[in-house]
Amino acid sequence: MNGQQSSVSTLQQKFKPSHPFEDDCRHLIELSSKQADSSLSRLRASSVKKKKRRKQQITANLTQSRYEVVRYAAEKMGFTISRDDDPFSYLMWSDAYVSTDRIADLKPYQRLNHFPGMGEISRKDSLARNLVKMQKEFPEEYNFIPRTWILPADYASLQIYAKSMRSRKKMKTYIVKPSNGAQGHGINLYRNAEKIPASEHFIVQQYIHKPLLLDGYKFDLRVYVLVTSCDPLRIFLFNDGLVRLATEKYLLPHESNISHLYMHLTNYSVNKHNEFYKKNVSPDAGSKRSIRYFNEHLREKDIDVALLWRNIADMIIKTLLVAEPHVLHAYRMCRPGVPSYTDSVCFEVLGFDVLIDQKQRPWLLEINRSPSFGTDEQLDFDIKSALLVDTFRLLNMKVSDKRRNIAAQKAETQRRLFKGFKKADGLPINDTKKIKNVEKKKEELNELLTRIRKASFLEDFENRNCGGFHRIFPCDDQVRHAKYCQMLEASFNLFLSGRGKNIHKEIEKNYNNKLREDDVLDMIAECEAEEKGIKTLAGLQAPGLRGPKVIDIVRSNVKAVLQRIWRCMDIDSLRLCRIFSRIFNRLLWSHGQGLWNCFSPINGNSWEKIFSHSSEVVSEMEMNCCRRIVQLCQDCLLIVYQFAAEARSVAATAFQAQEADETSQVQPQNGYLAARDAKAPSPWNPQTFSQRYTKLYFGRAELGS
Repeated sequence: MNGQQSSVSTLQQKFKPSHPFEDDCRHLIELSSKQADSSLSRLRASSVKKKKRRKQQITANLTQSRYEVVRYAAEKMGFTISRDDDPFSYLMWSDAYVSTDRIADLKPYQRLNHFPGMGEISRKDSLARNLVKMQKEFPEEYNFIPRTWILPADYASLQIYAKSMRSRKKMKTYIVKPSNGAQGHGINLYRNAEKIPASEHFIVQQYIHKPLLLDGYKFDLRVYVLVTSCDPLRIFLFNDGLVRLATEKYLLPHESNISHLYMHLTNYSVNKHNEFYKKNVSPDAGSKRSIRYFNEHLREKDIDVALLWRNIADMIIKTLLVAEPHVLHAYRMCRPGVPSYTDSVCFEVLGFDVLIDQKQRPWLLEINRSPSFGTDEQLDFDIKSALLVDTFRLLNMKVSDKRRNIAAQKAETQRRLFKGFKKADGLPINDTKKIKNVEKKKEELNELLTRIRKASFLEDFENRNCGGFHRIFPCDDQVRHAKYCQMLEASFNLFLSGRGKNIHKEIEKNYNNKLREDDVLDMIAECEAEEKGIKTLAGLQAPGLRGPKVIDIVRSNVKAVLQRIWRCMDIDSLRLCRIFSRIFNRLLWSHGQGLWNCFSPINGNSWEKIFSHSSEVVSEMEMNCCRRIVQLCQDCLLIVYQFAAEARSVAATAFQAQEADETSQVQPQNGYLAARDAKAPSPWNPQTFSQRYTKLYFGRAELGS
């Protein structure tokens, strides 16, 4: 035993490293081996985790928003908040302006809270300019804005008006606002128009000096409006909002009080700095209250609340009709080639500031495309959180949208790629043009059918998920809707000149379509029947025009005879079958042209040359069988043409009868659709042809025998 230990120790001494470098190498090898083992274990663990498929969720990118209530509403809807600026999130929210490039890069499943071109009504100068233009077209309809001047261009007109008022001893008050200001900054009142700066970019409006008061204070309404689509336009009005009160009792404007902004301005950003500002501690107290309370307050005073809100909704619709040409044009420039019935990638929550005068008449003050979602008070949080939750619900975002849109893009790409590879049908030029026109009409009808189904589904979804919203455009009142469509067409002609011819058809298609789904389906069926009639009259459905079809019929019958004679299913190896195959291939030359050549008196026997150039010797009996095969193909072709002529005659008679019925304006149940539903037998009857061919074949067989 001791000897063994000594030998082991001797071996250890013999193989002991002679240099420290070798120890370091061994240590590194052991260390790397341990690291490899640990890496392998981590890799296995990660692979096991990957097998557990993560549940996909709707993600929201809120990195460009500073409002916590937006995050709260998104989480309440079950959205997952992205930690970074994820450009592929389902929901994209930004408090500021969004570039058109960003809108153009959006995927079809994404939603962004801004439309391009909405600055045409959110900037004070653009809003005034556009509304004044429409006011000239519809003076009785667009009378909800105070008299307005845009400086410096309208400075002379302002001075002329002010001078005429002074000459009649009517002293007017003018409110001056920066063209692109916000939150009440830079707003001043003037009794003398000559003191207004002439070189600055201002909006000057005649001051509404008799507003409706609430507890003696001037107030305005912050009305929230949601636009879910601009192509076509869809507008929703929220049933709650903010009543913003001034913080000093109102007095008629005078030289002594026109500088009291806490009396004349209702902006929260201005009045919150006043020591008399009161927080909302109860529904009927505070400098900020809810519209629901305001409605109850009006009912107690026997004011028609429904009429007031109809007028406010009417004002909102007319204002957005002015913006629609600009927004739609900008949106289509960002999203070219997208059909109008597809889901919009943009939406917008707008804040309309509305003033009510003593006659309960609403006046539009301004529009905010990025209204504040600050929640300084509980009232703010309650109203704005409900507004945002209902907004996100109406967007109808689903996890499957991404996968479905990717599949739709692939299908559309394939459709465009293979669009020009349609097989030629061999029709005459006139018939080809007719079929192309019918196919174009059918394509338009299919698009209309998709639009109708989409609109029906969307309307049903909105009715079930609108929450505190109700749709105000398109409206259910057909008379008012027709009036709005007339204004919309005028707006397009006014702001996008040169599109008058096309815009009328587009408005009729998007807003005035009276066809139902069943009507469109009937029209599609009529197009298909018309296309079939054209093809039948042209003889396209006659198999005689396709030589290969005739040869296939003869080939299948000959094969059946050979199988019956040899009592074997596999006859391809038979010599006679191989010879027949060469005959059939010759007749199939140039899409059946070889069969046509058999009818030529000069080249009728040209098919026999295939055996003269072959090393295989064909006996006279085999050659007679080949001649018999060719004769059968010729006879079959003649029978098919005879039957095709009969079919064309029957189809022509039916087509003329149909036109006669349509000309005589018969009742719908006796017209073409009823004839179509009767399912009359097709002129081409394969069974009849088979019977004729069988009779010919066996008749010749009897003669040959």
